[in-house]
Parts: sequence; structure tokens; C-alpha cells
Amino acid sequence: MFRQMMLPVSIYFICGVLSGLYSCSFLTSKRNKKLTCFLWMILYIILQFLAFEVVARKYPIVDVIAVVINATFIFALQLFLFRKDITKQFFVIATFLAGKETVKYIASIVYHIAFDWEMDLFNSLFDKGLLSTTKQVDGFLGFGNIIVFLITDMVYVLLLGGYLHLINKKFVRREYKFSKPEYFFLITPAICAICVSVAIRMMFYSVEDGVPVFIYEKVTATLVWIPIACILLLASIIITVIIFQNIVGYHDEMLKSKVLESQVTQIQREVAEMQEIYSDIKGLKHDMRNHLANIAMCITSGVDPEGLELKDYIGEMEETINKLDFAFQTGNPITDVIIHHKSQEAIKKNIKFTSDFSYPSKKQIDVYDVGVILNNAIDNAIEACEKVEGDREITVLSYEKGNLFFIEIHNTFFDIVMDDESGMLLSHKADKEMHGFGMYNIEKSAQKYMGGTDIELQNKDGKRIFVLTVMLCKTCE
Repeated sequence: MFRQMMLPVSIYFICGVLSGLYSCSFLTSKRNKKLTCFLWMILYIILQFLAFEVVARKYPIVDVIAVVINATFIFALQLFLFRKDITKQFFVIATFLAGKETVKYIASIVYHIAFDWEMDLFNSLFDKGLLSTTKQVDGFLGFGNIIVFLITDMVYVLLLGGYLHLINKKFVRREYKFSKPEYFFLITPAICAICVSVAIRMMFYSVEDGVPVFIYEKVTATLVWIPIACILLLASIIITVIIFQNIVGYHDEMLKSKVLESQVTQIQREVAEMQEIYSDIKGLKHDMRNHLANIAMCITSGVDPEGLELKDYIGEMEETINKLDFAFQTGNPITDVIIHHKSQEAIKKNIKFTSDFSYPSKKQIDVYDVGVILNNAIDNAIEACEKVEGDREITVLSYEKGNLFFIEIHNTFFDIVMDDESGMLLSHKADKEMHGFGMYNIEKSAQKYMGGTDIELQNKDGKRIFVLTVMLCKTCE
């Protein structure tokens, strides 16, 4: 009885450990991660033992029901130990059960081959008279069974553990929100593997004259083809994950390229506008002598003794000059334009805008990269302020410390959404595929100068303040 229980209990233990580690890698624990894995292992082993070693001995469980029971156990443990995430939970259940159900047929064939070798060796030693006593026979069979169990368990651990490790390693975009067709594409191979494994289980052995007969005893070729079919099923699941991740990565890179392209277009538009302003300034300078001559003639001729026409003329000149004047002088014409435009946009939305931004003194940072940071950061700040009722404000400032240049954007906010796993900000916008890359572009520009970003949430005078700090190294490009 003890020997009969060794193999299934060891398999329950292996599955308990591997399924716990696998679930912890995809799902967010409600408790300490190590404690979660330990609780999962203990509960999984107990549930499996009760269902398939106690209940099933009295009330035989058919193959399909056994798979459903396993899925139910895993789902119940997920709900108890992890935060709810239905999409990932079903993916974990399907891929784990596909591996568990498929690998066991390979391990079963290995077990029976190893057991046959044990019996062949036993018969050989018995015929030679080397096993002549009951004690020697029991000792040999006991030791041989342990070796067979160890070989079977080792094969099971290597195959199931390797399969789960590859999925865990290749599934890198875990924060990605699946569409229904994408999720169907991703999970279908695992469901197919489960269905095939159930079909194999129905054919794996039959009972003839009260004696179980395994399929490979009738058809020897199944000793090769069943393991090959099982390995191909597992490989199809892994390959599907890899392909899907590559597609998602390519899709994201295309979207990021579009966002960066729009940033380049915006910078080019601002450069063109700055050049137009400079052209207007040159034109104004050229016409200034004529304006001064006209004013002098108006004064000396006495044709406008009350000065009304002269006042209107000078007023028009002042209005023209004011259009060419920026409230914020940053030390660079491009950043002048960016902050000027963003301030005008904020003011139109009743957002108080202040700036103490100065372009770095030694000009060692490309203005394009600074423009990308300012455009994205201020756009995000304006978007956050729009959700705030009452006083709303944005402050842009910069400072230098040695070789480091810092950009800070402070803004009031109502709420932010952060991904639990990546810690990244998530977009509030409905079209999340074309948005949410603002922080990515800021990070990418900062990393170009061996820098990075930092986010701090503050409370100031009863207001919630979001502070984004971007650090750039002026000499590390």
C-alpha cells in the first residue's frame, strides 16, 4: 500500500510546488509571496489527495470530470491566495493543466519502461540464484521501486518544470490587456492539449479479462509516438506564447514610433513657427526706421494736434511687438516656443501656469530631447489638471547640480492609475493603444543621457501634487 502511494503523492507534491511558483509569477499575492507559495503547496496536495486517493477509490471519477476538478481546485486557490485577475487566472489554469496532463503520459511510459527493466533484472538475478531468500527479494524490489519512482519523478519535474519555466520566461508583457481574439489565439493551444490528453487517457489502457492492458503493449510504436505527440503539444503552447509576445512587442514598437514621429512633427512645427517669428522680428526691425520717421513727421507737422491718430498708430505698433514677445525666456528659442504654447493651452483651460525653466547653460543636451520631455510631461500635467475641480496649477522648473540637469513638473491631480506589476503610469484615455507612451518617451530621452525619472506624490495646502523629476547627465551622452 505504501509503495502504491509513493508515486501519486510525489506527483502531487511536485505539481503543488510547480503550480504555486508558476501562479506566483503571473498573479499578485494577497500575502507574502513565500507564505503564499507554502499555503498553495499544502492546500493543493491535501485537495488532490482527498479527491483522487480517498473519494475516487469509492466513487470512480471519469477523465473529463478529473480535469474539471483540477481546474476548479486551482481556480479556488487562486481566488483565496491571489488578487482577482480573471484573464491571467484562466491562462495559468489552462497552460498548467495542459502541461500536467500531457507530461504525465510521458512520465507514465518512462515508469513502465523502467519497471520492465527492473523486472528483467530481477528475473536475471533470480535465475542466477543471486536472489535466493525472501529478504533479498523484498530488498531488491523495494530498492528497485524507489529507483523507478525517482527516475519517473525526475522526468516529470524536468519536463513540467522546463515547460512552465519557458512560458514564464517568454511571457514578458504581462501588463498587456488582451483583446478577445488575441486571448483566444493565446489560450487555444493549451485547451487543445488538454482535450488531446483526455483522449489519450481514454485510450491509454483498457481492461481485458479483469486485467489492465496498456496501449503500448498492443501497439509498440506508441512508446515513441505518444511522447512525440505530447512534446509537440507542449512546444506548440510555448511557440504560441513566443509568437504572441513578438507580435505584441512589434505592435507596441510601431505605436511608439508613431508617437515619437508625432513628437518630431510637433518640434518641427515649433521650429518653423520660431523661424517665422524671427522673420517677423527682422521685418519689424527693417520697418522701424519708417515708423519712427512717420511719428516724427506727425509730431512736427502739427496735423494731429491732439495726438489721437498718433496714439492709435503707436498702439498698433505696440500690439504687433507684443505678439512677438514671450512671457517665458528660457535661453533657447525652441523651449521658449514650447513653454509659451503649453502655457497658453493651460490658461485657456483655467489652469494656473508658472515656469522657472532655463535651458542648460553649456548646451550639452540636444534641444530635441528636452522638447520631447517638456511636451510629454506638460501634456500629461494638463490632462491631469483637467480632472481636478477648483484650483489647478502647473509649475515647470529646472536646475543644475554639477554635471546633472534636472527638469521638474509639478501639477495638481485628482487620481492616477499605476500598473501593480510594472509600477508604470497607465493612461486614462479611451484610446489606450495610441496613448500612454508619454512616460515611455520621457524615459527614453532621459536614458539617452544616462538619466532617469522619479515620481513623487505630495500634499500641499490641501492639494494633491504630482511631481515628476527628470534627471539628465550633461556629459554622459
